[in-house]
Order: sequence, then C-alpha cells, then structure tokens
Amino acid sequence: MSPRRSRYSKARRVSALEMQRTAFVQLTSAVLLFFVIVMVAAYVFMVQVGRRDVRGVAPVLGGFMEAGRDSNVVAGHSLLSSRGLADMSREDLAALYADRHLFAGYDRLRLTSFSSAPSDDPFVSETATVAAIVEYDDGLPARLDAQLDLEDTTWRIQSISIARAPR
Repeated sequence: MSPRRSRYSKARRVSALEMQRTAFVQLTSAVLLFFVIVMVAAYVFMVQVGRRDVRGVAPVLGGFMEAGRDSNVVAGHSLLSSRGLADMSREDLAALYADRHLFAGYDRLRLTSFSSAPSDDPFVSETATVAAIVEYDDGLPARLDAQLDLEDTTWRIQSISIARAPR
C-alpha cells in the first residue's frame, strides 16, 4: 500500500512555495533598487565632477601661467582643449611664452568672473568664459580672458588672451 498524503501537507507545500516566490521577488527588487542607487550615485559623483565649478578652472589657468613663466611649452600645450590645440600650435605657444613681459614674475591670479553654458560640440559638455586679474612680483597686474572647454571631467583652455600695460 502506498502512503496517503494529507491535504494538510499539500497546503503546507503550497505555502512554502508561495513564501519562496515572495522572498525571491523581494530579493530581486532589493538588488535592483541597490543597483539603481549605485548608478545614480556614480553619475552624480563621477560624471558631474567639474561641471559649472570655478574651482576646476583656476588651477588650469594658473598652470598655464606657470608654464609660461618657466617657458615650458610642453606643459602649457598639455592644458589646451582639442579645439585649443586646433587653434594654437606649439610654435604659436612658444611665441606667446617668448613675451616675457606677460609671464616673467608671475605670482598668482584671481578670477573675477566665471560663466558656463552647454557646448554645441559633441566632445565638450560645457564651455566657460573666464576673466581674471594676473598678479606679478613687480605689482603691475594684467587682465586675462579665456574660454575653457570641459572635456570629460577636466577643464582645458580653448583660447586665452593676456593684456598687460607696458612698464
């Protein structure tokens, strides 16, 4: 004779299967929610770094001025954006750095204005327009105007103009 199964054990099995399905759905939902939270956090903290942030611009312009002070064309050229590289060759940059009146005695710069807007270039997310006062050891300041491109998460110089009164 075969053993008889009771209705109670069948109900218990159905209940156990239902609990397993519920646990699976809850676990899947929790993992999916965790993944979405991680992706949003990564976007906010990794992709958005540097956007509309004046703090990322000053070191680039300062580095450009320091490279000019030291006549380091390679260092200055590395701070140019892809559009800046198209407009300014190493020879052009060497000629700019040769004007010692603009770079000798460079001390620091102070940003006086900063504005940014989305770029129409597919490789540049934003473009910034910046004005700064350049300070020198001799006390005679200069005005710096620049356009910068945000490439990936780094600001790079598209164009730059430095005007200083003659001594």
